[in-house]
Amino acid sequence: MAVEPRLFRDMLSRLFRRIEGLHLRAELSGPSGLELLLEQAEAQWVVISLAPDGALPEVVNRIVAGHPSISILGVAEDGSGALVKRAGTPIRVIAHPSLALLLGTMQEAGQQGPDVTEGD
Repeated sequence: MAVEPRLFRDMLSRLFRRIEGLHLRAELSGPSGLELLLEQAEAQWVVISLAPDGALPEVVNRIVAGHPSISILGVAEDGSGALVKRAGTPIRVIAHPSLALLLGTMQEAGQQGPDVTEGD
């Protein structure tokens, strides 16, 4: 999970750790190092902060290109929106996401007990 600011990352981390079947692999303070981490540890999902303009960071395109089985969940720092990116599918926009909606989105990808890699 690569999510900023730290308080938001800590909140998501605590919530994810409470979900049975969800395995949090790592937390990063930013996107640097995320690609290297994904070379060393398997993950089904990466949770990352959206850029200030609401877009997915450029690193996401490289991750999806290099790891097409990984899904990306980009979350706005203020929690006002989210984007889901998977290889071969259009970006899904989620306005005003709740935790239940985000977790449901992750589960509907057809992966039981997804692993999550966190980073900023």
